[in-house]
Amino acid sequence: ENIDQTNVFDLPSEFGTNHYLPNIKDSGRWANIPICQPPKPPPRKNKLVACTWTAAAYTRRGDVVGIDDTETRLREWILYLRMVGFDHVYVYDNTSPHIKGSSLLQITQEFPGFADYHRWPYAICNNNRPSHKNPGDRSSQYAAEASCRERYGPSTEWMSFLDTDEYLVPMGDHQTWTPLLDSFTERGISILKMRSSRAKPRVEYMEPLQDQSKCVDPVPNTRKPPGKKQDCLVPMRNETFFQVYNCEFIKPPRPERFERAMKQIYRPDHVQSHYVHYSTVTTDVSKLRKDFGPDETFVRLVHRKDFIRNAPEVFLDEINEGMLVHTRSVLPHESQYRDQGCQLNSKWGCSIGVVCPDDTEFDDEKHKDNVFTDHDGKYCNCWRNPKADKTFIPKLNQLLKEHMDKISKR
Repeated sequence: ENIDQTNVFDLPSEFGTNHYLPNIKDSGRWANIPICQPPKPPPRKNKLVACTWTAAAYTRRGDVVGIDDTETRLREWILYLRMVGFDHVYVYDNTSPHIKGSSLLQITQEFPGFADYHRWPYAICNNNRPSHKNPGDRSSQYAAEASCRERYGPSTEWMSFLDTDEYLVPMGDHQTWTPLLDSFTERGISILKMRSSRAKPRVEYMEPLQDQSKCVDPVPNTRKPPGKKQDCLVPMRNETFFQVYNCEFIKPPRPERFERAMKQIYRPDHVQSHYVHYSTVTTDVSKLRKDFGPDETFVRLVHRKDFIRNAPEVFLDEINEGMLVHTRSVLPHESQYRDQGCQLNSKWGCSIGVVCPDDTEFDDEKHKDNVFTDHDGKYCNCWRNPKADKTFIPKLNQLLKEHMDKISKR
């Protein structure tokens, strides 16, 4: 494309060379740094919106395992969010750095007036694992989140930044998030936090991969259980991801250690900077120096227990208010040794979900020991969300069927 160079920002001519600003190509963490007064915010037309940064295909951290189920997931996820009271969805599509000539535009076009599409062609800095000496830096994701908050935060009361495998479930008697948000607004709460753990795919909703030759372990030298491999399993094609993965290996309410990878619904007029899992800058900490007492410092303030205790944020009651179901894909090769791992007292892990009865007692100290049983003494390892099973999943299944019928007639 021809670009008018007269309007291009030139760093050396503006600031010289004696400064700390990185080169543009190295500045992936920059995101909408305000240098001018923002325009007058629009009226708040929405109560709750979601933003997501995703791609039609991508690799997980480490660039070894590839995922290509996003189109199917995105359609189901958008339908689900609309069902539980979200007013709008903003999709930041990062497909182009991975696949040329493909996008998620056609999926968002199935939801006019509800889903907005943004092509987001910016590559991440690196995709290394967290334990790498140069840990992964998904700068493109962080910038997309900042863009969504800055751009659409002023027009909504609440927002959330989610992956397409994350389902926020209203619990108790709630059918949507609307009454919950209203109650927290009345209480002066601005951040709702939900613990996160990976759900397991339920064995009754799995089937053998049609072409078993495609079931290849991308890391073949890892330690494996002794014995014969079994056929690789995949989710049944006529079942929703939400139904397949409705099985928590940690029975709610989940303990504090699952707060690290939390997800949040927050008020953007309170949260001034958000970073994937955390609200990093809020209005109760972004104060001017004149607002502090003569002997009070910012660092001392934000680390005081009374400050943390009085902050306008809560972890939701997972039984009566709301919780996160994380349906992260279990890949076909991860099911190859299920006979060895999915049995009582096995020392090997079991990636497939075998549902426990609701009244099977959970012991957090023993959950890695494969000791849970059903009423007949048979092995089980996860608990379904009964609210999802009885209410939301049947409704989602029906909505998806109606939607696909409508799409097929276009």
